[in-house]
Amino acid sequence: MTRRIALLAVVLLGLGTLVLHAPRSSHSQGTDVYLNATKGGSRKLGIAIPEFTPVNSAPDEGNFARLLPDIIANDLRFSALFTVATPPALPAAPEAVRQEFQKLAQSGAHAAMQGLLTVAGPRATVEFRVYDLMSPDFRLIAAKTFWVEPLGNHRRLAHRIADEVVNLFTGERGIAETKIVYVARVGANKEIMMIDYDGFNQVPLTELKSLSLSPAWSPTDSTVAFTSFFKGYPYVFRLYPFNPRRRDPELMSAWPGINISPAWAPDGKTVALALSKDGNPEIYTLRVGTSEFKRLTNNRGIDT
Repeated sequence: MTRRIALLAVVLLGLGTLVLHAPRSSHSQGTDVYLNATKGGSRKLGIAIPEFTPVNSAPDEGNFARLLPDIIANDLRFSALFTVATPPALPAAPEAVRQEFQKLAQSGAHAAMQGLLTVAGPRATVEFRVYDLMSPDFRLIAAKTFWVEPLGNHRRLAHRIADEVVNLFTGERGIAETKIVYVARVGANKEIMMIDYDGFNQVPLTELKSLSLSPAWSPTDSTVAFTSFFKGYPYVFRLYPFNPRRRDPELMSAWPGINISPAWAPDGKTVALALSKDGNPEIYTLRVGTSEFKRLTNNRGIDT
């Protein structure tokens, strides 16, 4: 059975005030890609991601020309949608590039990415182009530019490009930019940590030298609710990992007794949590940013 998927490359105009930015909008063409689905599953898309080509004379001391495509390749393999080859950099001459595309197509690649890398001071800029190797003229189907600063955040640049590629071929964003929050033991204490989905770039979100537990991402604004004993009692707090102006935990619930196990509603406006303010622990909801609590359970046992 053949499934026809229409592709539309979506131009994204930026990533906020943090690490990645799109300095200019880019344009790409829509195209049609055919994925052959069989009884046992679907055929993966073959894509070649050669080593990126430096376009300025600045030394690539971080070896980003090789490192970035390797990260992108691993992201795409993890998606289970692609088989990925990582050949050497493409030649400079257009006819030589065409001959290389022919070789890649003969080896089974359906598409190829060309990356043009500029390293200037603390900034790395990548223009990536995706070509359809199944078309006779190796048609360009997407071209976009992103930059990252400082260079130490290069992995996020690679993850963003990988997610753009997944979106190009499926119509849905990839998951490579996912951040995971979790609890880690630090000496005798437990702190909240954040890490990339692939296990790199661990960052401590708390250094409270206390017991911090149960981190939960908000589904709407990239904040984290969690429980901590750092004020002496188990209260619920909120963190803003991507807002450098709001580093300190924000108090959400501090009733006498326990305040534990926050869980967000899908709209991000309400948090469910367990409180013992009326006796044994029961489930309540809190309207975020207010003092509006609503009790949901009334049992003799402990609810959490």
